[in-house]
Amino acid sequence: MRRLASPRILVVAMLLCGLAGVVRAAPPSVRVQFQDGKLTLSARAAAASEVLKAVAEKTGVRFVVDSEIKPNPITIDLQAMPLERAIRNLVTAIPQAAGHTMTYGRGPRGTPQLVEVTLFGPGKAPSEGSSTVYAASGESVSPVVLPTPDLEERMDKMVQAGVPRETAERVIALTREVQKLQATPAPGSYHPEDLSPAMREQLQPLVDRGVPMERAVQMLLLQERYQETLKDLSKIPGAQLPGLATPPPAP
Repeated sequence: MRRLASPRILVVAMLLCGLAGVVRAAPPSVRVQFQDGKLTLSARAAAASEVLKAVAEKTGVRFVVDSEIKPNPITIDLQAMPLERAIRNLVTAIPQAAGHTMTYGRGPRGTPQLVEVTLFGPGKAPSEGSSTVYAASGESVSPVVLPTPDLEERMDKMVQAGVPRETAERVIALTREVQKLQATPAPGSYHPEDLSPAMREQLQPLVDRGVPMERAVQMLLLQERYQETLKDLSKIPGAQLPGLATPPPAP
């Protein structure tokens, strides 16, 4: 014969059930830490504006968001991730953005430093339409203007230094491709089949580290062309090269 639960146990169980119905969900929260070039970000159902502002405050990177983008609350957890890779993960958490660009400046040691991320809506170029800027407190929100090298002048200098014009033109074309790495490639513009077998082996590790497929293929193709160009230049005796563009390392 089964023993019935005592009245006291029944009362406790009823109280617990009642409390479960009134417990509220945890409030939205944002926690950001930036140290040694690595970003830790924990956000739970937080407004995208609060997340972007908090990241801007800690890192100094500005976010320029198309006013037509109305992102949903963000939930994300990134632990000590390199800055560029972390921000790409953050952008992925805002699917309402059709694309984004990354702008780099010169860091304290002369190395490239991420300074601005632009998110734009469907059917728009990065510079079109009105935008909302999220930046660190006290920072000016005027557009970032970076110096553009005079590529034609650079090519003339290479020719004068003994580099064949055809090779110099390839170097300049390579430089322009490096500049394009600031923008997210258009879907379908790069394919893994375009890579050599050796480069294709490096594709999956990049994807596993969070690099979007299109950008990973773009970077590896550029690395391949860069290496081929260096081989050609090394065959030119005594040629002096005034600064060959170098593709940024994989994140």
